[in-house]
Amino acid sequence: MPSNPADAKGLLKTAIREDNLVLFLENKGLYSVQGDVPEGDCTVPLGEAEVRRRGSDLTLVALGAMVPLALSAADRMAEEGMDVEVIDLRTVAPLDRETILTSVRKTHRAAVLHEAARIGGVGAEIGMMIQEEALPALRTFDMIRRASSNCRRE
Repeated sequence: MPSNPADAKGLLKTAIREDNLVLFLENKGLYSVQGDVPEGDCTVPLGEAEVRRRGSDLTLVALGAMVPLALSAADRMAEEGMDVEVIDLRTVAPLDRETILTSVRKTHRAAVLHEAARIGGVGAEIGMMIQEEALPALRTFDMIRRASSNCRRE
């Protein structure tokens, strides 16, 4: 699910050459987006997310048409002093779990921006993966752990 013209070309070329079934989704809202497209034979590997913006305060995971929105939000948040890392998933199956988890462990916060269904959608899956594999790294978890250690059992 490309977020820009270069990835549209690269992911489509990869999908065509793939021996396995690939479902290539493109958001028609991005058809008018302009951008550089590499000449020649360029491909984008399936299952490799791209960090579109480096940050240290929050990981914002996005897909497709939500990536430009995420970058715009990160710019606005930077004006308020928050340093947001934006991850463009590019593919959901295979999902680049390592890029997501590495970023979440670095920033200690995460949010997912997507257009899929709330229940059973890609955002729910990513949120659950973060909870299962990186919960101790989240600042919220640390706050909950400290609060629960102050509670007395009766």
